[in-house]
Amino acid sequence: MLLNIFKRRFSSLISIIAHIDAGKTTTTERMIYYSGLTRHIGEVDSGDTVMDYLPEERNRGITITSAAITFGWKGYKFNLIDTPGHVDFTMEVERCMRVLDGAVTILDAVAGVQAQTVNVWKQADKYRVPKLVYINKMDRVGANFEASVNSVRQTLGAKSVCTQYPLFEGDKFKSVVHLVNKKVVSYSGGNGEIVSSHPWHGDDNERLWYNMRNTMIETLVENDEDLFNVFVERELTIKEIKSSLRKLVLQGKICPILCGSSYKNIGVQGLMDGIVDYLPCPLDVSLPLVKRNEEMIELPLSDKGSMIALAFKVVNHQSKGILVFIRVYSGVLKPGMTINNSNRNTKERIQKLYQVYGNDFEELPFCSAGNIAVILGCKSTRTGDTLIEERAEKVILDGITTPQSVISQSVEPETNADEKALEHSLSILMLEDPSCSVVKRKETGQTLIAGMGELHLEILRLRLLKDFKVKANFGDVRIAYKESLIPDVLEVSSLIKKAIANNNIYAEIGIKLLKTKDETSTVEIPSSVLLDAFDYQDKIPENRKLQFPKSLVNVLKESLSSLIQVGPILGYPLTNCKIVVTNLKLDPLSTENDSAIRMAIMDLSSRLNRKAFTFEEPLMHLEVIVPSKYLKQTIHALTVERSACIIQVEQLDDSNPALIWQRVTADAPLDSLLNYSTQLRSLTAGMGSFEMKLKGYRPVSKCKYDLLMKQFFGDQYETAYL
Repeated sequence: MLLNIFKRRFSSLISIIAHIDAGKTTTTERMIYYSGLTRHIGEVDSGDTVMDYLPEERNRGITITSAAITFGWKGYKFNLIDTPGHVDFTMEVERCMRVLDGAVTILDAVAGVQAQTVNVWKQADKYRVPKLVYINKMDRVGANFEASVNSVRQTLGAKSVCTQYPLFEGDKFKSVVHLVNKKVVSYSGGNGEIVSSHPWHGDDNERLWYNMRNTMIETLVENDEDLFNVFVERELTIKEIKSSLRKLVLQGKICPILCGSSYKNIGVQGLMDGIVDYLPCPLDVSLPLVKRNEEMIELPLSDKGSMIALAFKVVNHQSKGILVFIRVYSGVLKPGMTINNSNRNTKERIQKLYQVYGNDFEELPFCSAGNIAVILGCKSTRTGDTLIEERAEKVILDGITTPQSVISQSVEPETNADEKALEHSLSILMLEDPSCSVVKRKETGQTLIAGMGELHLEILRLRLLKDFKVKANFGDVRIAYKESLIPDVLEVSSLIKKAIANNNIYAEIGIKLLKTKDETSTVEIPSSVLLDAFDYQDKIPENRKLQFPKSLVNVLKESLSSLIQVGPILGYPLTNCKIVVTNLKLDPLSTENDSAIRMAIMDLSSRLNRKAFTFEEPLMHLEVIVPSKYLKQTIHALTVERSACIIQVEQLDDSNPALIWQRVTADAPLDSLLNYSTQLRSLTAGMGSFEMKLKGYRPVSKCKYDLLMKQFFGDQYETAYL
């Protein structure tokens, strides 16, 4: 049982991150094979990989959801997470980054740094994750090691040092030169499992390699004062070089660069050695911060403290049910324990603990600090929640950021009999994927499923139909607009007064909507309004005045929050808005004040003037990378056909004159970018790539406002709303 064999000094939680098609899963499958965990190499093209086990992943040959596996290598334990490379599944990368010790960034040796490489690199920087770079596909025609290294320095802004160098025989990639120990390493056998090496002394390229090694050492001594002091006295040992490399990687000062061809079984074992040598173990990384009594404190990594863990992923397993992936930061987690969820103030009982191998599971007797495991038995825990020992002092770890959904699609059951199954399946999707959201349209009662992009929506749709076997119909893809206030202030009030079954229903509510700069809309209920809420309070002695019940405060907040979630025009959420309660009057003798509040706020909603609001559209920031010969038509398509505003055009590298890449950065409204990936492939003969992320929201033009209203209301818009 691997989890219990290794000490923390000899283990690491790492992830493979990259642009799509850089070779993440291909590399991971070979690492698993060389570790001895599997007897054959899983191939993406054959659809028999360990890590991409979902049917849709195998059909498409891409990673959709992050997968974890644990294996050993030369007395060291890897907890490895393979992540998706497509930007639509950025949530999968985000939640993995939150718990990592280190990351391997894989580049395609032909393309170098690509758009999604930049995104995942920034995500790693956000959580201060140490990284190394593995330049893959050195066997491909057009592979250029120097250009790829330059793209790391120029595009990612990383201070990189080459610890390896590719060796060719003619134009065929054959071996890897290890600059640290001055050896040439070759891989043979049917699957590259036989690794042999010899000193580079006497080789024709010896002078080049010595120069590269000297450059590496110069970079190290410039950044490591201790190494410099040794360097001026004598020649450095291999151990001292490796130690300095590791120290500087942990400090975030440098990034080692390795190379190979995973598909051709060259260099993967060298990469695994590099992970052991240069990436951190749990004891090396900075201590996580926890919130205790409104104070942020460092959490020591120890098995002796109270158990504290972070839930970084939740899945609904076909046979086991709800499974929660956790990383333990303190103490020891065991089956049978009762734990508290600090975020939700609920209790959970651990039925079983598992170690995961892709889609297979092995039971564990415990999980100690620094390790990951999977919990069976949690009912209310969600991604980003903190789990603590039952009687421990309440603390909360930093959670996980969930990106906003920007695109949606209507979904409805084929028949009324299918409605419950659809609702249940949608709730499971949201549980597993926090970047998926489900909302109901106010005007039509339509259910909308929203996601990060077109591919994300397509995968969600296929999961509903194929995995959950739901009978449902889907509408056209729609943009996830928001609604905002046009004037700075809007006031509205409501009065409800009626008798129902001998109960008085009375509520008078006034609210003020304020335009704000904050995209997050909020509700404010002044305490002075609550004190004067019950009629006739002025006739009651001061010491006998009624207290406003907390339960009614919650009803008031929930009902007003519904105004934010469902805007007055077409039911899109309100943004940049603050709702302040200015007046509240209730009957102090009524037992139906909760109903009175709800009815009054429903009435308030109907009184909001549509003309005082407008739509806000998502504005996307694009990075498009294309060969120079396709630059002109790429810019034309963006500006003329896609309403994009070009921000910058820059040449990425010129070390390979046969293939010079250009990066175009631009902003464009999301509705103009639908199906852009298809157009870009056509324009660039399949060589162009792009990634986009939400930059923010902006008000739509009058023309687009009218178009959206006409699409929804048809001819009625002309007569009723103009």
